[in-house]
Amino acid sequence: KPDFIIHLAANVGGLFKNMNYKVDMYEKNTLMNCNVLKCCHECKVKKVVSCLSTCIFPDKTTYPIDETMLHNGPPHFSNDAYAYSKRMLEVQSKAYQEQYGDDFGDEFYDELEREFMDLHPQEKPKIPKLVPRTPQPRTRKVSVYDLMEALEKALEVKRRRVIRNIPARKIVVPDKERDITEIIKEVYGKVKEVFEAGTKKLFFKELITSDAKEDVILTFIPLLHLVKERKVDLEQKKHFGPIEIQLK
Repeated sequence: KPDFIIHLAANVGGLFKNMNYKVDMYEKNTLMNCNVLKCCHECKVKKVVSCLSTCIFPDKTTYPIDETMLHNGPPHFSNDAYAYSKRMLEVQSKAYQEQYGDDFGDEFYDELEREFMDLHPQEKPKIPKLVPRTPQPRTRKVSVYDLMEALEKALEVKRRRVIRNIPARKIVVPDKERDITEIIKEVYGKVKEVFEAGTKKLFFKELITSDAKEDVILTFIPLLHLVKERKVDLEQKKHFGPIEIQLK
């Protein structure tokens, strides 16, 4: 079993995911953190370091920020569910420290340094220095003749480049505009009607009236909106395989 654990796991996402799936972001991260710390406690892990995120700090704060300011206010509303779950990881780590004496925190390097000094009291850990790399000095100055030569080479490449003329495609705009909201309602009504009739499984191909591109698009895009609204689920078990529609 391990002596040290660095807990970096998290269910993360961008702005869209954080704002549209707040329950998932909170529950999955909270369960993940609970499982990691509980297993570390039961396996008597010596040290646990959990990684948080700067996005969990209060939305309205002063800079520079440090860990003492973590709970000074609510996080930004766009990722508050994720932020609170990560804040609870810090609270839970302290709870394990206070109740069981577990070393759950963020001083992993200090712990290793202390162990090293106990074994080698006359030595200090060697920390490599960060040496910035500067541009190499030029052997000579660039003259105007060098620039002219480079320009000539560039023009020669341009002359050799094959230029292909792509014929313009004629795009036909539909004569009649349709309201996407009405199309979504229409598709949802068809799905409900099929399942209410006792059908156990419904596939996308059965829902479209023809293989024409317009029919496929005007059915598939509304289904994506219905998935976002948590009204249906789509499942495709393999690439280019049939898409199964499930009513929620």
